[in-house]
Amino acid sequence: MIKTKNFSVFLQVLGCIAFLLLPELISPNAFRHGFWRSPDFRRDLFVYVLMIVFFYLNYFYLIPRLYFKGKHVLFFSLIFILFCIVIGLPSYVFPHVNPPHRSAMEESPLPPDRFVRHEPEAFLDILRMETRHHVFVFLSVFFISMVLRINNRLKKTEQEKLNAELSYLKAQINPHFLFNTLNSIYSLAIAGSDKTASAIVQLSGMIRYVISDTQNDYISLEKELNYIKAFIDLQEIRFGDTIKVDFEIIGDSFGKKIAPLLLVPFIENTFKHGIDPEEDSRITILILIKDQELEVAVRNTKFNKSVPKYAKSGMGIENTTKRLQLLYPGKHLLNIKETDDEFIVNLHIIF
Repeated sequence: MIKTKNFSVFLQVLGCIAFLLLPELISPNAFRHGFWRSPDFRRDLFVYVLMIVFFYLNYFYLIPRLYFKGKHVLFFSLIFILFCIVIGLPSYVFPHVNPPHRSAMEESPLPPDRFVRHEPEAFLDILRMETRHHVFVFLSVFFISMVLRINNRLKKTEQEKLNAELSYLKAQINPHFLFNTLNSIYSLAIAGSDKTASAIVQLSGMIRYVISDTQNDYISLEKELNYIKAFIDLQEIRFGDTIKVDFEIIGDSFGKKIAPLLLVPFIENTFKHGIDPEEDSRITILILIKDQELEVAVRNTKFNKSVPKYAKSGMGIENTTKRLQLLYPGKHLLNIKETDDEFIVNLHIIF
């Protein structure tokens, strides 16, 4: 990793040196007057130094801080100001010298080689060509920095999405949940309960959903809600009368899609941290569906053994938060808070 970073820095330094050598090749009379004596060369060199400063300023600050955050008016205003500085400042520091008229050259005691041999009209043409060239280079530097930064951001986003999806896949089947559920079903079977067969069917349906249906990027909201229902039913079988669950779905889920297992971690976390067999435990889950919006409100009783911060209660919540940012950027609002008596989660998603 260090070698790769050092190599990248080396390539950048090499590229900057090659970029700065361009004025030697393109400046008028650079070779005629010598490498450092040519005012045209010094002016172009200064321009190219400013171009490099602009490139890194745009790449590391302006694009991520302004353009990516939607501050486009401020971004392009600063770009225009920097354009004026890069194009205008070198000519102020190293001003162009308008050559004297030919008659003045003939009368001057200085050697003719000390003058640039072109008429004022040709001089103006050179100025225009030089300005056009600097504008072209500035625009090239601007677009190259934009393309590189946007491409880098896309790669980073894809990597973050991949990491989040991998974590999500690893957490699809919670081994603790599976172990506890099988133990509960085993206890039901030993006691000869009529709920045994139903519990086995619900568990097998959940496993089938996790293994097969969730391989798609989006699945029907109805399947996700059915998974949540089965999960709650199994938890009620496991904990019996020690908990009271108020679960309600309002609205029509038909035809709507959602990222798989996106809501489940909030439900799982409620049962994980909101239950105490020795005290009254109450869990409230409300899912509201309207048009192209989904609202989820989850509340559970807070006990002394509960974790201090709900948002840090497990990798499930952290991974789900990342998935929401990747899959619903700008289309979701997640609010997690705690009071003296409750943990509260409110999630709003626009499909």
